[in-house]
Amino acid sequence: MEPEHLSTEEESPEAWAHRATGKLFGLLKDEIAAAGGAEAFLRWVRSDDVDHPGDLGPRDE
Repeated sequence: MEPEHLSTEEESPEAWAHRATGKLFGLLKDEIAAAGGAEAFLRWVRSDDVDHPGDLGPRDE
């Protein structure tokens, strides 16, 4: 396992990008699961509900 905090002299931009995107992928995967799957997550992303991704009922417009 690589150390979490390497100085910029020790970590190339490519290595940093790979590490950062890996973390983002993990966070997104967790959010999708919490929202009830990919389709429900996309409905939440497109909605105005910023507080509750699990509450994906019909939108009031």
